[in-house]
Amino acid sequence: MKICKVIWSTNRLQYLIRTLDSFKKNLSFGDHEVYGIFIDDYPKDRDDELIRTIAQHYGYDKVVLHQENIGLTATWTETNKILNEIKCDYIWHQEDDVELLYPLEIDTCIDLLKSDDMLSQVSMKRQAWYWGELENPVTVEPDDVEFGNYRYNRKQEHFWTMSSCYPYYISQFPYKEMSGFDTSEGIVMSCLKQYYNLYSAVLKTDQGTEIVNHIGQVTQGKRISKEGDPSYDFFSWMDPLKRYDSRSGREIGNDEHL
Repeated sequence: MKICKVIWSTNRLQYLIRTLDSFKKNLSFGDHEVYGIFIDDYPKDRDDELIRTIAQHYGYDKVVLHQENIGLTATWTETNKILNEIKCDYIWHQEDDVELLYPLEIDTCIDLLKSDDMLSQVSMKRQAWYWGELENPVTVEPDDVEFGNYRYNRKQEHFWTMSSCYPYYISQFPYKEMSGFDTSEGIVMSCLKQYYNLYSAVLKTDQGTEIVNHIGQVTQGKRISKEGDPSYDFFSWMDPLKRYDSRSGREIGNDEHL
């Protein structure tokens, strides 16, 4: 089978290298053919040659460096068009600020998807991160389903891109025609739920703990690309040329490190 591994980046080298190192060490693609797509959406202060060299070093064949910060939703729409040109069987999709904590075989995700035709993706569970989550650490839940050395539960809130595996066909639904909006985590899951009653599987360890560690405390760049799309007003106050604390939304000075 052919796997496309996709990573979205926003020129945050302090997270990108840690992320790529952890997945190189812990994620096994077995004997599958792998094609890599690397997209960076933050041209401000970016060293294009350095980013391209890093991407190629970690096995990304197609490197896309946006000359304008277009935002996550527009980047997702672009990604699906690229995937349509390349074609594959499954997609490993991740962001640039997450570490894989344990060895994981892509075949585990594929086997789980094959075991339940109501699943649209297998998303790796992250630790409690945002302020509203910190009082509820990741743990065993009553509706967890055991699967080999893991456990998972089904969710229909979002289609997560932080670190997940999903079949190629999921990337090719006409989400904009279905919803009227650009592609986003909420829009994708809303369409998959409404039209196909699909779920996301959130994968945890057999002890009920997280599989990945979110490390991106500093965020920069556009989130929602177009005015009028869901959550645009929630993020539109943020200046895409400035840096913010991803938990609190506090602006971070150029000389401040978190």
